Amino acid sequence: MQVPFLLSFRREFHSTGTLTIKGKVDPSKTTGKETIRVDVTFDEFRVIFGDWKSTIVSLSWINPQG
Repeated sequence: MQVPFLLSFRREFHSTGTLTIKGKVDPSKTTGKETIRVDVTFDEFRVIFGDWKSTIVSLSWINPQG
């Protein structure tokens, strides 16, 4: 399942922005004491400051997961 993670923030001089990270959540194959566990991978992100938008940046080259 793909899930967007959204973080909003405010910089000096009252400019606002967002950081959007797209990733995937899958049931974990790890077993343990927890009743529910998921594996998360982060695929790409984009930063927006006011009217400025970054390009979409792929994270595949570092393969972040948690």
